[in-house]
Amino acid sequence: MDIERQIRTGCEAYADDQLVVELAHRRMVTDMIEEWAGRGGDPAPDKAWAEHDRSEALGLALLDLPGLPAVDSVLRGDAEILAAAQAAQDRAYPGEAVPAVDLLLFALRKRARDQYGGWNVTVGKHRLLDGVEGSPYTGGAGTEVPEAAEAFALPRTPDSGERPVRVAILDSRIAAHPALAGRYLASSDALLPAGAQEPLSSLAGHCTFVAGLILQRAPDAELLIRSVLGDDGVSVSSWDVAKRMAGFLNEDVDLLNLSFGCTTVDHAVPLVLARAVERLAPRMLLVAAAGNHGAAPPSRDGQVTAATPVWPAACDEVVAVGSFAAGSLEERAAFSPNLPWVDLIAPGEKVRSLYLDGDVRLRVRQGDELTDSGLTCFAGFATWSGTSFAAAAASGEIARLAQEKRIGVHEALRLVREPGATSLLSHEDVRPFAVDH
Repeated sequence: MDIERQIRTGCEAYADDQLVVELAHRRMVTDMIEEWAGRGGDPAPDKAWAEHDRSEALGLALLDLPGLPAVDSVLRGDAEILAAAQAAQDRAYPGEAVPAVDLLLFALRKRARDQYGGWNVTVGKHRLLDGVEGSPYTGGAGTEVPEAAEAFALPRTPDSGERPVRVAILDSRIAAHPALAGRYLASSDALLPAGAQEPLSSLAGHCTFVAGLILQRAPDAELLIRSVLGDDGVSVSSWDVAKRMAGFLNEDVDLLNLSFGCTTVDHAVPLVLARAVERLAPRMLLVAAAGNHGAAPPSRDGQVTAATPVWPAACDEVVAVGSFAAGSLEERAAFSPNLPWVDLIAPGEKVRSLYLDGDVRLRVRQGDELTDSGLTCFAGFATWSGTSFAAAAASGEIARLAQEKRIGVHEALRLVREPGATSLLSHEDVRPFAVDH
């Protein structure tokens, strides 16, 4: 979904003319929007909103707000509401005016609380997610771009005839790497085009890299690939992500790897992601990257800090994975957050995996922008850093234990978290797999 109108700050990104609302509360919300739009002089207050999309699986609707300017003029004329909303805004962005969609959300929630004894209506912003190097950037990895690496062979084991552990990956599109042949299922829209005329962005190899890491640890696993991140990994609609997540409810999935995330200035989980996690967690194990912001300053207004929660990793139902420093199983990588909601630590700095083949445009961050830094030729293998890849390592290890011991993935997770657990760090070395708690 293309988001044309958006607000981007140092800590969050969201559509400035859309809301996500609980289906059961939609009528209440739209009635209030129509009332305020009519008072603001909108000639057709019943057209002040439109249902952009809905998901019965999530129980949510996505609303467009063409009447927001009329609503905003009314709400800004209410001195009490404006002052209270501004006070809330100042806690995150001192001195900055309240955006129209934030003012509307504040007014909707206030009226519901006032009328119904403190009860909160279920409504929220339509957030945007970061893929790999998105904005707001939660970076800090020593290696922000992949580097060419020597080839290696993925391990294979004889077919036992047993049902393989099924690991779903929601990520960017996947490359048709020879080492992956016959080891994943993907729809046509989840495949990178073969023989592209223009060099791909370095971020386009993210899913291929994640898939290779999982299979290094769990060669018997069957991968199910679904694409939601763009080839540049930015401006990803949380609505699209959540709907894709909900699509796995109809699939026979054991574990879902989520190597992306978003932050919010109020540190609250986005509504649509919380709902997707709530629906999926009883059916499969969810593993997510903890973020790459461990080296960020400890405190700064309106910006990502070293303590900022990253969603969906910080959800209680999700296994959040941070990264070890390169070559260590004791030291945490500088970019990996040291926070109580991080459940596991796995290798994620300068790790080697499958990658793109041919010339690749390296994308690096300069300030708040991603820019090209020239071309590098890859031969299908790379080293890269980030908690995205630590999450993939954890997903692979859990899948390996579940397959080898013929147990469920939740029981395998318990074994991974036991003191003294071991893990296949590569197809060559066996060393301890440490946990955070």
